[in-house]
Amino acid sequence: MLGIAVGEKTMLVAEVHSTTGQPQVVKTAEFRYPEGTTLRDAQAVGTAFNEFLKEQGFSARAALFGLPAKWVVSKSKEVPAVGAALLADTLRLQATMEFSADLGDMVYDYASAGSSAGSTTVLLVAVPKKYIDQITQFGDAARVKPLAITPFSTALGLSAKPAADSMILLLGPSGVEFTSQQGGHPKVLRYVGASADSTRNLIGELRRQSTGPNDEASPREIFVWNDSGIDEAPLKPLEQTLGLRLRDGQSQDLGVQVAPGALNGRDFAAAISLAAGGVDARGTAIDFLDSRLAPPPVKRVNRQQVLGVATAVVAVLAMVFWYVSLHSREATVSSSEAQWNNDKDTRKAAENTVTKIEFAEKWHAEKPRYVSCLKDLTECVKDLNDPSASSTFFFGTNFTLTEDTKGQLTGRLDGKSTNETLIFGYEEKLKGSKHFTNVRDRRVRSENKAEITYTIDFVYVP
Repeated sequence: MLGIAVGEKTMLVAEVHSTTGQPQVVKTAEFRYPEGTTLRDAQAVGTAFNEFLKEQGFSARAALFGLPAKWVVSKSKEVPAVGAALLADTLRLQATMEFSADLGDMVYDYASAGSSAGSTTVLLVAVPKKYIDQITQFGDAARVKPLAITPFSTALGLSAKPAADSMILLLGPSGVEFTSQQGGHPKVLRYVGASADSTRNLIGELRRQSTGPNDEASPREIFVWNDSGIDEAPLKPLEQTLGLRLRDGQSQDLGVQVAPGALNGRDFAAAISLAAGGVDARGTAIDFLDSRLAPPPVKRVNRQQVLGVATAVVAVLAMVFWYVSLHSREATVSSSEAQWNNDKDTRKAAENTVTKIEFAEKWHAEKPRYVSCLKDLTECVKDLNDPSASSTFFFGTNFTLTEDTKGQLTGRLDGKSTNETLIFGYEEKLKGSKHFTNVRDRRVRSENKAEITYTIDFVYVP
């Protein structure tokens, strides 16, 4: 299984294999979009990604895709403890009201974040549909089948068992992201900023998350995964400011084994979590590709009943139509046969006329202006009066004439000669003709200096 953490300029890719024990990470790599492209150019990026997988030796072609928190909007909601169907209907209605219509067409889903007496806390999330469409198109071009699309930070929180009731900072392919879990269920998903320096804006959120109700003690550590390889030093003040311990996330925290040399100096935690969620059937807490908040299918009338009634009606109508039209058709056929016989002589004369016209059309010149141009070029050669012509040669090796959308004819004559004076004289004859304008020539003398290759460009006026 592939895990693909999608960024704005790069993708982090991990391939995880299912073994008899723990899932094993066999390969990781970073894919950079071709210069000047984004995910909007799904066809071009997908084609390049397909070649990337071949070059890097990836063998899997099914993938879980992860989206950056920067593209996702989320909100924690408390709803009554009701059945799944009623809960989905309730959240679907709330989602359309909670998230701005300015964001365009959205795809919604939710993750349970814990329950208490009579109520359930959920994390309601939404992403613009354009991103889902772009990944689907990207998968087609890359020949990779998307099995699920989810925020990769929530996938990381689901995989990191030691962080099931803790907080996570992920330095990912699109910046720094923060998520917190309760019992392995996501409570908060937030984009922090483009660099580790942005975490100072997160202090208020961290203080709220690190203090439970009535100041009840909550987990006092933050798991940090560095998928981008940037400097983690700006994170250190968080320990002193909030009294929280920063703990580097390890691959064993994700419940996987890592093949030697597979990580290439980075954590690749987001991509590994996505792939591991596919191979060991842990799945994803959120899936925009198969959302629980997708509109329910429209209920339809029993198909067999409709087909039965329709078949009976069609049978009756067909019998009536056949009986009424049979006699009418017989009369029409008789009339048509008589008309066909009456028109025999006229039809024969028309066929003879068509044959003559088709024969004559073959003798019609489709582009007489091209022939005129060749004639005028030849006339200019014939008019040259060069006493040395008998000891020289002057001929064209290639001739082109093209017509643009405005009807202007542009030509080029390529040739060779042993007499540069002859070439100059021919150019002057063209310039003096009313049929040639914008006459320009280029000449190149061969190494033996006996032969000159020339090119003459012109605009032809028929």
